[in-house]
Amino acid sequence: MLYELVAEYYPAFRDQRAADQRPLPRYVEQEFEAYLKCGRLEEGFLRVRCESCHPHSGAPR
Repeated sequence: MLYELVAEYYPAFRDQRAADQRPLPRYVEQEFEAYLKCGRLEEGFLRVRCESCHPHSGAPR
């Protein structure tokens, strides 16, 4: 639920702050961008394997 709220409202919030000549600090923008990429397979993933039982699975980066 939090992800959906951030994905929907963050871009407009960021743009409005910039239009008001009060942009967000770059580190805040970077954190939001990283949060929105987290868990998305198109952003990359690692293939991991259990050494004892050997099943493979994917883990988001």
